[in-house]
Amino acid sequence: MLVNEWQTGQRLNQAVQQQRLADFALVLAMYSPDVRDFAQFHTPESMETPVTLDLYQQLGVTSQRDYGWIPGDELRLNSQTQALQLGGAASCHLQQLLQPDPWVMQHDAKKLSDEVRRNLPLHCLRLLQQVEAPAKTEADATGLYEILNELHQPELAA
Repeated sequence: MLVNEWQTGQRLNQAVQQQRLADFALVLAMYSPDVRDFAQFHTPESMETPVTLDLYQQLGVTSQRDYGWIPGDELRLNSQTQALQLGGAASCHLQQLLQPDPWVMQHDAKKLSDEVRRNLPLHCLRLLQQVEAPAKTEADATGLYEILNELHQPELAA
């Protein structure tokens, strides 16, 4: 995976000049699709804390339960069993809708199946594995201004 255009050398320019479309497409496909890898200037991180509005609290709605086993699930399952014995299938179904069952014994949000993991692009795998990202450079407005002046300055005749 390529992050910087200097890693390709002159191959991209030569492919364009010689109209080798397959080589051009191959070199472009090797670049990382994650935009954060290409940023040359980064704005400083804001120090203010964001205001969090909890919509669940405003509307008085309880959030969805965790998929894993939590304390108290044994009592919930016992009450569903009693509802099945006393009231039949309709009563048990109503109890399940009001108090959902756990889906798994232990919930792991980062667990992915091998098939899904094989089909992930490289930048997603890197984010999942928390590989060290390239170091950020602080934005320097004067440095950017100097670079723009050098680009737009007419060449001096010697």
